Amino acid sequence: EFLDTLKRPLPMTFRISKYDGMYKHVRGKLEAESFFGGVDFENLEGKDDFYKKGKVVRPVPMPWYREHLGWYFIVSKKDLKKFPPLDEFRKWLVSVTEIGTVTRQEAVSMIPPLFMDIKPHHWVLDMCAAPGSKTCQLLEFLHEKGASHIPEGIVIANDADRRRAHMLTKQIKRLRSPNFLVTNHPAQFFPNLFVEEESDASSKPASSSLGRIYTNRHGEQYTQVRFDRILCDVPCTGDGTLRKNALLWKNWTVMAGYGLHYLQYRIALRGAQLLKLGGIMVYSTCSFNPVENEAVVARLLHQCAGGLVLEKAQLEGLKIDKGLETWKLMDKKGEFLTSYDTVKDEKLKEKLSPFMFPPPNAKELGLERCMRLMPHRQDTGGFFVAVLKR
Repeated sequence: EFLDTLKRPLPMTFRISKYDGMYKHVRGKLEAESFFGGVDFENLEGKDDFYKKGKVVRPVPMPWYREHLGWYFIVSKKDLKKFPPLDEFRKWLVSVTEIGTVTRQEAVSMIPPLFMDIKPHHWVLDMCAAPGSKTCQLLEFLHEKGASHIPEGIVIANDADRRRAHMLTKQIKRLRSPNFLVTNHPAQFFPNLFVEEESDASSKPASSSLGRIYTNRHGEQYTQVRFDRILCDVPCTGDGTLRKNALLWKNWTVMAGYGLHYLQYRIALRGAQLLKLGGIMVYSTCSFNPVENEAVVARLLHQCAGGLVLEKAQLEGLKIDKGLETWKLMDKKGEFLTSYDTVKDEKLKEKLSPFMFPPPNAKELGLERCMRLMPHRQDTGGFFVAVLKR
């Protein structure tokens, strides 16, 4: 069932933004009994061999996305053009997407921000933000009270690639919010940020709601920013995207995840350093590989020595698999490796680390609280999510 699902194209999924006040109208159009001119879904035949039932059913709200703001349509974006009866719906969807009320986004990609519990006063950092769909979600949650209310918080969207950061800016500007900032830094080296304090130096305490306050030799005070919420959606091998990226079937290698593990750990560690006490960081990848997932989380928890806790989280209606407590690595010959000491190839050993293997205290760390989203559970892509609290 897992492999069969991977061979089918992804369905279309999209979400509605509450930011501009149009969401009730858009949601009402989708929920209306007479769907866009009264399309007869019962007799609308599918034209793609992948749809075994041969029927197209109307879009439905995803059960785990709050307030019926996330929607699922069995027809893929590519195949939507093949159904003339749905032409009116397609044109409408394009129009509401262009004005920012609707965002087309893969279902599993919508999930990490839902675990962050963002409030209007929060300072939020998205460490690897491009192309920006999740960043827009974060900003929408910050504007929970609507576009007419300017929140106290801010979303800082960072990406290491200059061109992707520019594209990120264009994506976020659709929301017309003053509460975002785009930065261009390698996430593992994201700099400390300082905010100048405006009030009298003599009246200020040693810390503020943002973080610790420092005074320079001129008597000027600056607050070192610590973030309430951090999204750490790191670069990965992306094997969870096999349904939309056919080249991965040809290009994927067992070694790819080994090369990314240390970078992923460094980014997550920097995120933990920037997190406020009591703050929440969500670590996520679109990979199935435990070396990129549970191994990174275990290494981070080991390094933080009790400073971070892996939280148990769930969304009603979302089907998840528990995180792994044990796994094996594989060499180029396809032979399994159960521990670092069992690696005989010296060149391979240089590329590996003991931290890539299951830790002996996996149960104590609570690795099963990590969440694996498998494609065959709810017709999605593959994803990994871990919720950490400082």
